[in-house]
Order: sequence, then C-alpha cells, then structure tokens
Amino acid sequence: MAFKSTKPEYSKKRVQKAGLTALDRTASFTEQAEAIQVLNNWRAAHAVPLRWIAQNVRNAAHKVNQKSIVARRLKRMRSVLHKLERYPKMNAARIQDYGGVRAIMSSVSEVNEVAKRLRTSRQRHALVRETNYIETPDTDGYRGIHLIFAFESSNYPHHSGLAVEAQIRTEIQHAWATAVETMGYVTRQPLKSDMGDPEILEFFRELSSEFALFEDSPLVPGTIPNREERIARIRELESKHSVESRLSVYAVINAGRERYMAGAAYALLAIEGDTLRITRFLSLEKAEAAYAEAEKDQSVDVVLVSADDMESLEKAYPNYFADTEMFRGLLDEVLSD
Repeated sequence: MAFKSTKPEYSKKRVQKAGLTALDRTASFTEQAEAIQVLNNWRAAHAVPLRWIAQNVRNAAHKVNQKSIVARRLKRMRSVLHKLERYPKMNAARIQDYGGVRAIMSSVSEVNEVAKRLRTSRQRHALVRETNYIETPDTDGYRGIHLIFAFESSNYPHHSGLAVEAQIRTEIQHAWATAVETMGYVTRQPLKSDMGDPEILEFFRELSSEFALFEDSPLVPGTIPNREERIARIRELESKHSVESRLSVYAVINAGRERYMAGAAYALLAIEGDTLRITRFLSLEKAEAAYAEAEKDQSVDVVLVSADDMESLEKAYPNYFADTEMFRGLLDEVLSD
C-alpha cells in the first residue's frame, strides 16, 4: 500500500548545481537557501526507497538472527555538505547514502550470511555495488560490509533509481565505529571522516586491528604488525589522550526518552553540548520539515531516524546516547592483555 511521500521535484542536473551553490561562498544568501531547499527535497525523497529496502534488510537479518538490530536514517544535511566539501568532484545527485539502513549482527559469519541473502534475493532493487571492509579493511580502521541498492517500484515510479546504502556490521565493528563518532563529538573533530588529531586517529586505527583479531579477520593495512608493539602503542596513545575516560564522562540527558518515543514512527535526535533532545513524529512529512528546520542551527547536531522500538534505536545509534560501554570493555581487554 502506498503512503504519503515526498517526490523528487528537481532534475539531477539541478541537484548537482545545488550542491555546488551550497558550498559557494560567493553565492548570495537567497541562492544558498534555495540550494539547501533543493538538497532537502532530494534527500527527503529517499525516505520511500529507504523504507522498502530497510524492510528487505530487516527480513534478511532476522532470518539469520532474530535478535539482530536493524534501523534506518536519512543522512544529515551537515554530513551531505561535508561530503561534498571533502570530495569537490562529487555530484550531489549521485551521493549513494542519503538513505542508510544498518544491521548489527553477532558475528562475521552472520554478517556474511545477511550480505549473501541480500545479494541473491529476488528483490527488484538492483545491487549497484558491494564493498567488503572486513576482508579488506579501510585504511582508517573501519570494518563492515556495505551494499548499495538502486530502488525500483511500479508503485513509486518517481523514486526509481534512487540509491540506498545498507551497512552490515558485527557488534564489535559497530562498537568501534560509534566510539570514533562519539569521540568526534567529544573533541569537536570530524574523526569519522578520518580528519582531526593524527594521534587519536592512529589510536583507533591500531585498535581496530586488535578488534579484528577478536573476529579472526584481516588486520588494518598500515598498522603495526607486531602485536606486542601494537598494544604498547595503543596503551601509550590511550594514556596520552585519555580516550576511555573522555568517552565515559560524555553523558547525555536521557531521562524519560521511552516516554517521548511511545508510539512514534520517527525520532529527531538533537545534541547540543551534553544535552540530548528527542522529538517524536507520527508523520514522515512533519518529521522531514522539522529535520530541515533544525539543521539551520549549526551549533546543534541532528539526525532523523526510525526504528522498530526505542531499544533498537539506542542500540543502532548509540553515539547519540553516548553508549560506549561495549567499546570500553573491549578496550580494557586489549589494554590488560
């Protein structure tokens, strides 16, 4: 059954131009505002393919492990602009993760099985690209499997071809990735984009190789090959930058969030300083409008997400709840080795 949705109102060429204008410091305020409006519409249109592809991912993940966590989100406009700024040649209309769905599994074998099911399913959505960051870890330490799907549906012809990214991770890989992002909030550095203090980035890179050993997976390229020396370096960097203690003291106000989420289909998460605000929505249209409005305040970090329930939301996006307990436990295990 079709549901009320945002249709893409602009051509890909117009979206590409909007991406350039949004970053053009010589553009007028009006021109930049119009550009953001175009990008917001293009992003919001991805809610349709995201909904259906996320359901496919959820089905595959739950067939492998009923306790797996699956949640979806629309990319933050700040992240969209940062990506365009980081990759000047990138076409805004060709960004493939405006819509993202994340599945968290218990083991690498489960991740591989979910990816296999998605790869071989009879779904109409075309698998555009698959990247296995477990067998070939990224040089920054990131691990997981990413699959890009192009949406196809006779019920939503205007949305055909829009891309959605599925991220399949283990709990350990997820703990590492969200700790990097949380540390980025703590230090006010884009660590997730492999930018910032080189020693903090080195810490997470070397630690990722240790986490890979827990899962009998390949080490991160460029990390210290000798394990004793690697752990010594991790211990040195952790002591110098107090990573564990900085993560543990970064707390957010979370009282009553179950009450705020009761019956909600969508949640707008906003972090300002050490405060988390959650706004719930039953209507996607209203949620998208509030999302676009909230992003105008550059001092607030916001994201619009959807999950089956509050527990899934918190487990899938722990960086928004400063939940780094698992990461810190794994770090303690490495440091005490």
